[in-house]
Amino acid sequence: MGCALAELHLLHLEDNPADHELLRRCLLRADFEARLTLVETLDDFAAQIDAGGVDAVLADYHLPGFNCLQAWDWLQARGLELPFVIVSGAIGEATVAEALLRGASDYVDKNRLARLPAALQRALELHATRRAQAQAQAELAESRRRLVDLTEHLQLGLERERADIAREIHDDIGGALAAVKLDLAWLGRHVPQPEAQAHVRAALEMTEHALLASQRLMRNLRARRCWTKACSRPCSGWCAPLPSAPGWRCGSKARCAPRSSRSWRWWSIAPPKRR
Repeated sequence: MGCALAELHLLHLEDNPADHELLRRCLLRADFEARLTLVETLDDFAAQIDAGGVDAVLADYHLPGFNCLQAWDWLQARGLELPFVIVSGAIGEATVAEALLRGASDYVDKNRLARLPAALQRALELHATRRAQAQAQAELAESRRRLVDLTEHLQLGLERERADIAREIHDDIGGALAAVKLDLAWLGRHVPQPEAQAHVRAALEMTEHALLASQRLMRNLRARRCWTKACSRPCSGWCAPLPSAPGWRCGSKARCAPRSSRSWRWWSIAPPKRR
């Protein structure tokens, strides 16, 4: 036990040098080789705490001009948690209960100093346990924060990937199908044979179905957002070409400028009427 506590620095708040010597000898008999510093005033107590390196406080209750609970309150106001054992004469059960309720570690009667080593050891162990729990909780909170950050990062990456896929569907597949539809519409207007016209209409219907499917896929991937950067807000539908206007009018009725000649929306083009 003495070896485990050899490096301890104990602060003794006491105004009676004789009592301080008795306490020091009690710890020596218990093989506690800790460094014991005597302070008598609240200012000296605060100076020692501010200097750092204090592992526990042993305090008499009655001191000139104040009591040890004022020293405890000072520690609490500074946000410091230290083992705090009251070593005093008879102070009454009510006073002891109040001190323990306010956070003091233990109370040892000066007439029963033999209890001090065990009480001090218990207070130190409890303090170490609380510090370990606080550190574990802090690490858990940090781990949760990192998990939230990672989840948000993954979600953002997923959304970007979905947006990229939707853009590729729009620009590549949609553009290619629109071009095919244009060519089929041209054939329907220039091929007079009825049998060829029937094949053209069937091909146009399949192309229209493919265009609608690509439109549905894009909407599912990108939550009905118009990809044209000139759109002032998300569109409720896909942009459609207006032959009489240089731009297009989207579902939200906002003017949209074409991104490129390959990204025109031709889904509103109706198949040629049968002659």
